[in-house]
Amino acid sequence: MPKSESRVLQSIEEIGRSAWESLAVPNPFVSYGWLSTVENIAMDPPTFRYVTVYDGLELAGVIVSSLVAPDYRAGSLDRIIFGRAAGATARYGMSFEPALVCSAYDGYGSTMLIRRSASRAERGDIVSSLVTALRQYARKQDLSIAFCGVLDGDRELAQALLAEGFHCTLQWPVARLNPDWDSFDDYLKAMRRASKSVAKDIRRERNRLHKSGTTIATLTPDMSNAQRLHDLAVANYQRYGDEIFPYEPNFFTNLSDEMGDDAVWYGAWKAGRLVAFSLLLKLGDCAWGTYFGCDYEACGDDRTYFNLIFNHPIEDAAAKRLAKLYFGRGLHALKLRRGCESVPTYVFYRARQPLRNALLGLGLPLRSRYVARKNARAHWSDAGSHTADKG
Repeated sequence: MPKSESRVLQSIEEIGRSAWESLAVPNPFVSYGWLSTVENIAMDPPTFRYVTVYDGLELAGVIVSSLVAPDYRAGSLDRIIFGRAAGATARYGMSFEPALVCSAYDGYGSTMLIRRSASRAERGDIVSSLVTALRQYARKQDLSIAFCGVLDGDRELAQALLAEGFHCTLQWPVARLNPDWDSFDDYLKAMRRASKSVAKDIRRERNRLHKSGTTIATLTPDMSNAQRLHDLAVANYQRYGDEIFPYEPNFFTNLSDEMGDDAVWYGAWKAGRLVAFSLLLKLGDCAWGTYFGCDYEACGDDRTYFNLIFNHPIEDAAAKRLAKLYFGRGLHALKLRRGCESVPTYVFYRARQPLRNALLGLGLPLRSRYVARKNARAHWSDAGSHTADKG
């Protein structure tokens, strides 16, 4: 690749949709539509920094990052590393912040994008140039650097970071389903071979939903349902989260406009009223489940959650021949029982102080062992909790 030029930009609009779509997008959380919506609709938008490399006038690659100061939000770097103990550790001066964090906003996966037309040799040069530019910017701002939610198998990024002195530690895994069935009935047969009790649960969920009079179908957000979708999302955050739903009420209509058919909403109706929804983000032949909202009083115990999150999307995935469905981190053991595989994710971190970085090379591997043991215990302890219901 000819001599490249790096720039650090503060908005995806400075790059433009056409240039962005010349890049290979690894997941929908770094698509132009998603990032543009986050920038414009989030109540407390991330302080994005787009570290770019240009080959002349052509965009060669981008790393999406954001400035994270202590206590920015519940999903901050300290919360990722320390969990619920983050507040206590910060009081004793133990913090991984402030930092330049390369993490998919409310998602997971790589935030590094390389132009589609790059050859293997060019990719290596672009990756090296991007990591160098990122480190130079972090050094000027006196910031540490973290890559969070990096999926197992992203060897190109992992090798580049390890070569630059980053240290690696485990993050909680995500669940991924490979829907290699021709129909939902075939999926049920596969579940019956793996676990008769799980197959029975799935059939009961579908029967209970039908008997309750609840119907599920896709929907398109518009002015008639935007506030209702927002209210349902807020209700779910209030019930299970430790923070507020991070977007304004027009989030869903804006995202629909920006992402088009790549954003798929499933709605559940009871007596003509929208009582729950789930959102699936598509990219090529893969899809990522993300937000869920529910009127828990209206849904009662009709198993709306399981049908909206799992059964209906899996049925569609088989019909549309999707290759992979990602279901995120929560209720991990339950998802494994339903046919998902566990995909490790990682944090790569480089401290701004050389001595601290050297010491972390000893400490972060110990944290990985702790996460691995705790995750294994969670799999066993939750082995019989497949009937747990959020809806």
